[in-house]
Amino acid sequence: NVNTFYFSVTSVSRIKTSHTVKVQIPNLFSLIEKYIESEDVLKSNFLFENFVVELLNENLKVYCDCEDFLYSGTKYYCYHNDAGIEPEDRKPQPDKEKRRSLLCKHLRFILVYIKRFSRAMARDLKKAVIARNKD
Repeated sequence: NVNTFYFSVTSVSRIKTSHTVKVQIPNLFSLIEKYIESEDVLKSNFLFENFVVELLNENLKVYCDCEDFLYSGTKYYCYHNDAGIEPEDRKPQPDKEKRRSLLCKHLRFILVYIKRFSRAMARDLKKAVIARNKD
């Protein structure tokens, strides 16, 4: 899915375990059409990377495949606050509702440091935009 970026976050507490974090930018290509009016942005890696950083200020949707996100109610709260990628209608158990959080530690890590990944994200997105423009 070209509007979703995938990250692999290595677990600190469990050896050889990693979690997949997804960050989605809804309406990505309509935003691209709105912001990129000239070919100059596509030709310049610097301008395109700045554009991606701007995109990260849009409303993002998120997902993580860790147990905390899936089973503590985080997935439920994200989805019902229009921030979740995948639907979840199972309400969290009452004991877990008291400590509800909208982010697991893997998502928190990615969102705090996401601008560090903007160059790689820009490279991948640029390829997708160019491929889409060829069609």
